[in-house]
Amino acid sequence: MKTIITTLLTLVFAFSASAEEAKESPQITAARTINKLLVDGKFEDVYRDWCHPHLQKQVDKDGFKELMKEDFGKGLIKIFADVVKAIDDKAGPDVIVAQPQEDKDEYEFILAKVKKNNPIGSKGSPWHIELKLDEGKWKLMDTD
Repeated sequence: MKTIITTLLTLVFAFSASAEEAKESPQITAARTINKLLVDGKFEDVYRDWCHPHLQKQVDKDGFKELMKEDFGKGLIKIFADVVKAIDDKAGPDVIVAQPQEDKDEYEFILAKVKKNNPIGSKGSPWHIELKLDEGKWKLMDTD
């Protein structure tokens, strides 16, 4: 009987640890959600629900929808897809860096190889996504 109880407890703890490991951070969940909406062409939803007020001050809803038809939009869709793929592939820091900023309510995803090939200030592909908390939700604040 003791062996059965020990075995059951071991299984319960192992399952709990696996379930805990399977949980994603809220930042990754936000990136996945934004990515899906972008891929589905739901740019108005992205703007309304997932763009931080800082970004919304820079561009209105119609302007955002227009930008999404241009190179900016193609780049934004690509960087979110690449970030989610790197997460799914469990890529290392040579591919993706995911880290909090100095302000704890800011978080960034950096595509290392893209950044290396596109120095800051160049007109290359986006290499960086910055999320910021707004009312308890991680939202897109910036991309370079």
